[in-house]
This record gives sequence, structure tokens and C-alpha cells, in this order.
Amino acid sequence: MSKGIITTEQRQKQAISRLINENGKLREKVAELEKENVNLRQKLENILLRMAELEEIIFGKKKRRDDNQDDDNAGANEGDQNGGNSRGKSSYCRPVPAREDVTETEEHKIDNCPDCGTVLTKKQIITRYIEDIKLACFDGLGADGLKTKQKVKQIIEQRIEKGYCPKCKKWHSAIPISSKITRAGPKVKIFAAYAINILRLSYEQTKNILVDLHGFQLSDGEIASLLEKTSLRLNPELERLKQRILGSNSIHLDETGHQTGNEKNYNWIMASGDTEEAVFLIGKNRGKGNAADLLKSYHGVRVTDCYPAYKNMPGEHQVCWSHIIRKARDLKDNANLDKDKKEFAKTVYGNLKNVYEKIIAIKDNEREKLREPEIIAGLEKELDGIIDQIFFSETSIKKLACLGKQMRTYKKQLFTCLKHKGVDATNNKAERKLRHLVLKRKTSFGTKTRKGDKILEINLSVLLSLWWQDRKNFFLNFNQLMSS
Repeated sequence: MSKGIITTEQRQKQAISRLINENGKLREKVAELEKENVNLRQKLENILLRMAELEEIIFGKKKRRDDNQDDDNAGANEGDQNGGNSRGKSSYCRPVPAREDVTETEEHKIDNCPDCGTVLTKKQIITRYIEDIKLACFDGLGADGLKTKQKVKQIIEQRIEKGYCPKCKKWHSAIPISSKITRAGPKVKIFAAYAINILRLSYEQTKNILVDLHGFQLSDGEIASLLEKTSLRLNPELERLKQRILGSNSIHLDETGHQTGNEKNYNWIMASGDTEEAVFLIGKNRGKGNAADLLKSYHGVRVTDCYPAYKNMPGEHQVCWSHIIRKARDLKDNANLDKDKKEFAKTVYGNLKNVYEKIIAIKDNEREKLREPEIIAGLEKELDGIIDQIFFSETSIKKLACLGKQMRTYKKQLFTCLKHKGVDATNNKAERKLRHLVLKRKTSFGTKTRKGDKILEINLSVLLSLWWQDRKNFFLNFNQLMSS
């Protein structure tokens, strides 16, 4: 056989060798593509989860009709005020007013049948009540309707005497004389502050109410001036309010975005754990210094979310359980996760909810508090088991892993509430109070200047604290502060 000719066996060996090499390269390519596919699926999952969060922010949370309807309230509140019971018919009716609150009595008599004129017998008196309010647009009319009109706007003419002292060489007046000939009175000032800060109305809405109900004209500039004067009066009370809150056993802190002109800033809140009072910082950055400025030298228990700015500060720290549980709950309900991952998230959520319920049960049981160190050690061990479950499971969810890291970082801070009486396991108090400012921001689009931030900060802090503390006597207490 000549040198240039190869046998069939040799050709087959060459083909087999070539196929083996190609197969090896293809296996390497498949492994590479599988690894890339895993990374892409992970990225896609994260993008879909982020999209779900954005959809919830924009369109709101959808109502679920699954077998865990009560899960929506897990960790959000420490107890359902209605106890989960269905409402009775009487709860949909207005309560019967007290006899001493009746201002007028109407007698409506009937003697004869309206159809045939026969005298009625077995007559009875049926009592009904009408609760109403007085509106200037109606009650300002005279008894004969539109023909005569009573005055519903109060106008006080001040005749102020002044004189010159030849000895002092000064002019003196009986009362200070305003530079403006006509100005809005103290009641208008109180109403404007109430409408803007408590009712969250815009300047235009406030003006419309005054015109429609009281025939009172007010400009945007006048409203701004009235709010500034109100803040000057309330500023001393703000300092007293801060001191009262800093004397609380626990303080709740939170922050949210804010727009000052073209600047993107933040609003902060410091709420007392003992009362309904709260202080706002308006138009600041998100730096740790703002939290330190609010807390000053406070050494009690601060209740917060997992934002790092709250971490290394004086005093003890309680991390909000609601944030932990909500994140696990949102994952178990997310339609973008695979079925096995949703089941795993559901298991983790159930275990976390179980730990939280144990905390609430222990807080309500005085006997259990006697075994506090033993109980906390047991709950920490149970939480460690949940964290290990997250990290060592074959089912990988990036967001759940991040949640596991947070729980590992703040493990001790999740049980501080068991060491102190009256300290909440959640930061819902700060979130609920901050929501008032969030809703106001959505209608007013923030403030225009730093000066406006300061005015809003003072007025909101003092007025909302008065309103939350004693709503029934709000105007009385407000008027006393303005008169002092």
C-alpha cells in the first residue's frame, strides 16, 4: 500500500477523533450557555420583581382572593381593632344623641287620615333625630329667604387713640397700630392654618371655601403671610414639643422624599412611643446627621426600619418587624416567581409570621416576661434557623437572600421590644403619621423655598400633634397657643 493512501480503519479513527474534539467543544459551550442562562434567568427574575414593585407603587396593591386573605394584615398592626368579627347593622347607623345635646325640637302632629279625613285613633309619638350643621351661605339669609341678608363676615373697626409725649418725644398708642389699614383677623389665621396643614388643602381650595361659605376674599400672598405669622407664634411650642418627645420611653423614626423647588430632598419624622405627638424635619437630605439632630442625646429605645443611618446611635434599637414580614409576604405573592420559589417564599413567610406572633403574645403576657432571657435566646435560635433555611436552600431568590442578610445583621435588634414595656415591635406609628405629609406632598408637589420648608415644619409638627392628641379640643388649644 502506497504512503498517500489511508485505510478505512484510519479514516474512521480520524472521524472519531474529530467528533470527540467537536463533542468536547460543544460540551464546553453548553456548560457556558447553561451558566449564562442561569445568570440571565436571575437577572430577569430581579427585573420582574422590580417591575412588580413599581406597578404596586403606581397602580396600588391588587386584592387577592387566595386562601390567606388575613396575610395582608400580618405585621402591619399588633391587633385588629374589630377582632375580625363582622359588623352588626347598628354599626352602620348614627348613634342616638344625648338629650342635653338637643338644640331644637320640632312637633309634627296629625289628627285626620290624609286620604279620607277620618279622625285617627291609637296615636303614638315616634322620635327621630336630625344632626346638622350651620352653614354661613344658608344661615346668613334672613327669615324671609333671599329678600334680606344677615352679615356672616365679621368686620371690626378699630378706633385707636394715640398721642405725643413731649417729655419722651415719642408717639404712643393704646394698642400697636398695624401698617396695613385692613388685615385678616385671628380666626381667619387659625382657619387657614387648619385648612392647609390638617385638611391638606391647596391655597385655591382654601380660598374657595372662605368665599363660598363666608364671603371672605383672601389672596395667595395673604395665606402665605398668615402661615408665616402662625409659625412664629408656634415656634416656642415646637421646642417644648421636642423636649416632651425626647422624654418618651421609645421614639419612632422614618423618612420620605420631598421636593423643595427644583431640589430633591427628604422629610423626617420623630414620633413619641408614649403619646400621639410627633416632630417633622422638612426639606433635609437623607444623611445620618438629620436623625442625630432629631434625637440629640436621647438614650431610650429608637424604633426604625433597616435604614443604616439609624444603626450606630446612642441608646437601644428596635427594628421594625412589619418591614421584614412584608418583604417575605410580597415575594410569596409575586406572580413572576416560579412555583417552587413561591412555595419556598411562602414557607419562609409563615415561619417569620409565627415568630412575630410569639413576640406579640409574650409582650401581652406578664408571666412570660419573667423568663425574658430564656425566651429571647429561644426566639433568636428560631430566627437563626429561618436564616439558615434561606441561605442553605437549593431554591435561590436574591431578594430573599438580601432579607436574610438584614435579619442576620439586626438579629439582636429584632427582640429589643421584649426587654422594655410599651415598646412596639413595628415602626407602623411613624409610617402612619408620615403618611399625612406624603398625601399633602402629592397635592401640593412640595414647597418652593427653604423658608417654606421651615414654616411647614413648625406648623405641621405643632398642629398635627395637637390634633392627634386631643382632636375634640383642637381649636381651643390652638387658639390658646396663638393668644399666648
